[in-house]
Amino acid sequence: MNARDYFKKPTPAWQTHPLVRHWQGVKADPSVADVRMELYRPKEGLVYRPADIYLHVTRVDGRQDPPQKIDWEDVVNEGLLHLQVKAVDADNEAQRFALWLQSRFASVEGHFSESFFSAVLQEAVAEGPFANGSNVSTMLGRIGRQRTLRETAWQECREMIDNVLAGRWEELTSADLLNYPDPEADPILEKALALYLDEYFNISNRDLLGWH
Repeated sequence: MNARDYFKKPTPAWQTHPLVRHWQGVKADPSVADVRMELYRPKEGLVYRPADIYLHVTRVDGRQDPPQKIDWEDVVNEGLLHLQVKAVDADNEAQRFALWLQSRFASVEGHFSESFFSAVLQEAVAEGPFANGSNVSTMLGRIGRQRTLRETAWQECREMIDNVLAGRWEELTSADLLNYPDPEADPILEKALALYLDEYFNISNRDLLGWH
């Protein structure tokens, strides 16, 4: 027997995570009407505390179970996306996706220097579909324009950034995932992107410190 015959197609990590398997069973329970997640990520001073997820279960008879607290893990969030577990409201969904963008963009930034990534990011956002959104346009106006040489890697970085945003759009709108209609998904992702820019470029923190 060779390796090709022996090894099966690998199972995505989110499918094998114990918490995801547990919540898959909860969602399949006929007494459960709805499951929602709530991101809790309070800020202390200039830094955020580690994020927590609270799962809220509503029963068919209207009763609500006590919320279950779990630590944020990318793999858990990915699993909840595949289980079609939405956030408790649009604002919390935007916070969730801002943190999710942070994780996905970190892997892109790791391929390039911080200054190079941030310059390409500004261009991608300024030329993207949310550039004129009230939240994103405000953040773009607060970021000092960064200049860098257009290296051969510029297009590669731009495509990776656009791919991250496209992936989050797919998660919000796909019928197999969160299944938001476009008019609801647009403001969620626009606000999530603005929240990410705010944190990445330390815009609110500069205000708190009086650095204008």
